[in-house]
Formats: sequence, C-alpha cells, structure tokens
Amino acid sequence: VPLIDQSPSKAYKQIIQLESTQLNSLSINETLRLSVLKCFTLLALGEAEAAINVAQLGTAKAKSAKVKEAEPYLLTCMSEAHADIGNYKEALPLLDTSIALSKQYQQPQALSYALRMRAQLGTNSEDYGSVIEDLRLMLDVYEGIFTQKNNWYWSSKAYIYLTAANFWYSSGDLDNGSKYLNLALNTKDSINAVRHRVLLTASKINFHTNNFEISKAQLKEAKASISSLDSSLEMAYSYAIIASIEVDFGKFNQAENLVLLALAKLKSHFKYTDVMRANRLLAQIKFSQDKPAEALTLMHQIVKQAKQLKQYGDLKEFYHILKDYYLTQNDYLKAYEYLDKALVATNEANKTLNSARFIQYKARLDRQATLHNKNKFSEFKSKPARSPLYDQWMVVLATFIILVIIALFVVGNHRKQLADKRQAKANEVKTLNTRLDELLNKAKSNEYPLSLLLVDISKLSEHQYDKLEQGGTDVLREQDFMVRYSVTELLILLPHTTNAGCHRVIRQLQINLKQYTNDEHIFGMSSLQQFDSLDSLIKRANLDRLTQLKNRQIRVNSFDSKAS
Repeated sequence: VPLIDQSPSKAYKQIIQLESTQLNSLSINETLRLSVLKCFTLLALGEAEAAINVAQLGTAKAKSAKVKEAEPYLLTCMSEAHADIGNYKEALPLLDTSIALSKQYQQPQALSYALRMRAQLGTNSEDYGSVIEDLRLMLDVYEGIFTQKNNWYWSSKAYIYLTAANFWYSSGDLDNGSKYLNLALNTKDSINAVRHRVLLTASKINFHTNNFEISKAQLKEAKASISSLDSSLEMAYSYAIIASIEVDFGKFNQAENLVLLALAKLKSHFKYTDVMRANRLLAQIKFSQDKPAEALTLMHQIVKQAKQLKQYGDLKEFYHILKDYYLTQNDYLKAYEYLDKALVATNEANKTLNSARFIQYKARLDRQATLHNKNKFSEFKSKPARSPLYDQWMVVLATFIILVIIALFVVGNHRKQLADKRQAKANEVKTLNTRLDELLNKAKSNEYPLSLLLVDISKLSEHQYDKLEQGGTDVLREQDFMVRYSVTELLILLPHTTNAGCHRVIRQLQINLKQYTNDEHIFGMSSLQQFDSLDSLIKRANLDRLTQLKNRQIRVNSFDSKAS
C-alpha cells in the first residue's frame, strides 16, 4: 500500500527531507518520480493549488528531459486537483490526455488510476454509459500494474474495488455492488486509514440499501479507527461523513457535535467550499431538532456563499432543502419560489458541466486529428488506371450496399423504438419508486408518522378509475401522494397521518366509491416503522387487506358503526 494512502503527513515529511538532502544526487527519473509522489501527497492533504503547481513544473521538466512515461502521472494529478476545486473544464481534458498517454507509453499504473478517477466522476454525474467501459478496462489493467519497467504511483486495490462498488450501487445493480464492496473490505490493502475510508463508504451504502445492522457495525468500526488518520483535514472530512450517517440514524445531537468539530478544522484550513457543505448538514440537523430559526439563518448564509463561489450544484441542493421545509409548513408559495430557484440553479450547473464536456470532446477530436495529420501524406500513392467495366461494377456494388444499409436502418429503427418503450417504462417505475422512497426517508429523518393505503382497482373500468382519482384529489391534502402503483393497485401515501387519520380518509374514499360502483373495496393499511422499506410497508398493507377479506370485515364499516 502506498504510504501516501496510509499516512500523507508522514509521506510529505519524507519527501521534503529527500528534496533537501539528496535532490542533487538523484537521476532525472528519480527527481520526476519525487515530483509525482509530492503532487499526489499534496492532493491527499487537501492542497489542490499546490499540487497543480508541482504538476505543471514536473510536466515541463519531463518534456524537456524527454521522460515521456512521467507525463500521464503528473497530468492525472493535475486533473484530480482541478476536479477537487470544481474546475471540470480543466480536469476532464487533462484526464483524457493522461489516459491516452498512459496507453501510448504502456503505463498500467497511471492508466488504472486515471480510469478509476474518470469512472468516479462519471458515476457522480450519472454518466453510466461511459463508466462501465472504464471500469472493465480499469479492473483488467490493474492486474498488470507491476509489469511495467519502473514503478511510479498506483491506486490501492481497495479504492479500485470501492469505485466499482459505488458505480454498481448507483446504477441500481445491488448484487454487483455488494460483490465489489466486500472485495474492497477484504483486500489486503484495506488496513488502517484505507480501511477507515472504505468503512465509511460501506456504512453509507448499507444504510441506503436497508442493511441497517451492517451499517451500524461498520460505522462503529470506522469511529474506532479514526485515530489511524494522521492529518487534521482528513479527520475533518471523516467527522463530517460520520455526522451524515448519524443523521441517517436519527442521532441528531451526536451528529451536531461531530459537524462542529469538522467545521473548526475545515475553517482552520480555509476550505470555504467544504465549510459551506458542512453548514448545510448542520442546518439539516437544526431542522430535525425543531430549531427552524437557526436552520434558516445557516441556509441563507450558505446560499449566499454558493452564489459567490458559483457552486451551482450545491446551490440547487440548498434550494431543495428550503423548498422541502416550506412544504412541511404548508407555505406553498415559498416552496414554489425555491423550487423555481432550484431549477434555475440546475440549469446553471448543467451549463457548466456541458461546457466542460464540450471542451473534453473537442480535445479528443484535436488529438485524433493530430494523429491523422502525421500520416495523411502517405496516402498519396500512384494507382493503376481502372477500366470502364470496373467502374460499372462499383456502381452496382454501391447501389446494393445502400439498399442493404436502408433495410438494416429500418429494422434497427423498429427495434430501437421497442427498446425505447421498454426503457421508458422501466424508467417510469424507477422514478416512481425513487419518489416513494424519498417520502419514506423524509418521514424517518424528520420523525413524523406516515401511513400507506392500498386498494384493489382491477374491477374498475377506466371511467370508474378516473372518477376515483378525481374524488381522491378532493379528499386528499396537497402533501398526500396517490398513484396507480400497478395495473391492479392504487397506492396512497399519507404523511403526518396516524391510524385514526387513515380511518377518516378510508371512510371518505369509500363514500366516493359507492357513488358509482356497488362493490365493496377493501383498503389495506400500514404505518411506517423506523426500519421499514417501501416493500415492507406494501407487504403489510396487502396482509391487512387479505386479513379483512378472510374475516369478511371491512374496516370502514366497522369505523362507521363506532362513529354512530
């Protein structure tokens, strides 16, 4: 395991000592490797600007000395430093150039690191199509990192597997996500500080995939190993991540103490963007502690900072937090105002990313054009004269090829339309489940009751269903959520609603149903518990409905008799 991953402060001291005592006696290759190690060490210590300076000087020296294999390492380090400060217009083209040079100069250590970085950036921006190929190549290349002539710098194997796990979980493939997460935890590299970082990510992932006990155990182990970190900045980041997981578990007082520790350390290192993000977490904690005045003060401060720093991705999140708060207060005008601002911030964030992507693709095209121009004059060679018969056959062949292409296009277009329809349906289901999960998680984190109703609508005609939907709109509140969950089921989520409130809603819906159908419709009901998922809520509602069917008792009738 590189010392930089385990103890960047110790690594930096050794590098400075080497520079001060042995720099003149080192070969040019050794001097450049020292620059590479210094650059990545500064990155690990959070010194992005200093890392960029070292990388620029090192790149110039490598070109001057014609040590080409050093260039991709320095370019990757420079790219990661730019990404750390949010400058993707510089980061993405540099990363592509590094990957191209790593392949050209046969540097698997540089290639696997750069591919890991590009895969993580792609996962963060949900550009899953390009990520999967980077991951496949990264995993293949990593097996041969020690076959190159000289060692320069490489990723820990635990981080390689963790990047793959992040991608699979983010894209919804839980089986592959679990596989690579276990590999990251169990690899020989996963010790001390490296294991601490892997544990934090694993705990976060396991919480959001409803593996709560595993998440708790991993969080406990991560807390116990925080002393393995040797820099105050690294500790600050760990405190902030641990605090966010404590918030997930509803432990707001512990989370607040950790965030305050993180803020003190981040401010001492002048990490303004990270201070802003830590204050966002603190504001969310204040909302959960029922201290809205303090929370709103913090939110307005970080909104102002995000505008000044032009961090539109963060600004979008801040506006959504404010929108959600005003929704809970039934202040729909304010909520709409912040939703509108969030959309504007989203557009600005997309513009920034699209601009960076455009520069990235332009750099790729320029690189390809340069390679093409090197050989363009070799194409002009003398050619034998062709007969008229040859030209006629070429016309026939070209016509045949065009007809084949047209036929393939028609068939392919038809298949694409079918595939698009299937994908659209899958996306619709995924979006719906995501929305429902958000409502559940919000209820858990804010500790308010939530109930779910489920009713069989298979016997309703489309006209009757439309009437039911219209009646439901009249009965339900603005914050309630009603959706046709499947062909045969209507699902209703009722935030801030206890069992008694559910009974009243069922009674009103039953009255509405009886106006246009003679059938009795049984509503299954379940109430949210702390460790519930959407599936478990639906299963309990179905069980409730089946129990009523078995006993031939309809809850609404029972409620009516009690009320009278």
